[in-house]
Amino acid sequence: NPLEKVKSLRACEYDKEGKEERETGLIAQDVEKVIDNLVKKSGSSDYLKIKTGGHELIALLVGAIQELSEQVDELKRR
Repeated sequence: NPLEKVKSLRACEYDKEGKEERETGLIAQDVEKVIDNLVKKSGSSDYLKIKTGGHELIALLVGAIQELSEQVDELKRR
């Protein structure tokens, strides 16, 4: 279910090599567990990175929002 998948992801701040400012993002290893085809190896290294575009991630977020909306509607009916 999309909501549980989104809940398993964690947003974090991190320092990226070659950048002065901290970045905010998702941990590629966490994303790989939820949507494995959204992650790829970075060049010849063992590092993982999230592919650009991210339409799969957007679709997952839309599904999670829809689930939350249904839960809110149900609570309002009570």
